[in-house]
Amino acid sequence: MVKAAESDPLDNPFWQFSLDVYARVGVAPKCLQLQEVYQIDVNLVLFGFWLGHEGWLIPDNAIAQEIAERVSQWRADVIIPLRRYRIDFQPLGKDMPAKQDPLRRQIKRLEIDAEQVEQAMLYELSRQKTLALADNRSAAMVENVIALQPALNGGKPLLEDLAVHAS
Repeated sequence: MVKAAESDPLDNPFWQFSLDVYARVGVAPKCLQLQEVYQIDVNLVLFGFWLGHEGWLIPDNAIAQEIAERVSQWRADVIIPLRRYRIDFQPLGKDMPAKQDPLRRQIKRLEIDAEQVEQAMLYELSRQKTLALADNRSAAMVENVIALQPALNGGKPLLEDLAVHAS
């Protein structure tokens, strides 16, 4: 169980870790690949990394599944529709590149805000669940992600590479 240290539930240690890791060279493209190609919830990947980084291991698949299920509805109802709309959105003015369109930027901001809410939900779960102490933090990072996202079991090399960036 992770202890609380902040007053704003959206600006928690997990969110700060995620911002730091995502900004590192090579991380964003790999996360986007997981998201777009494999339909993986990158927040769960970052959460698994953060837990391991902090010295925690998700002790069993039942807890991992419960964690993933607790955020799946938010992801399905809010994050994915915002993402799809942002990606599919075409600006009305043909002379305006999509990246410069102010409405598209606002939609992207909403998507990031929704991701932050999911991360706050995950952080709160980390404070409620009984977690095990990790013997090896790097290994725990990868094990946590595979427990949260079993579809990534075959992607262990990619996860190990990402874990190096997150350490």
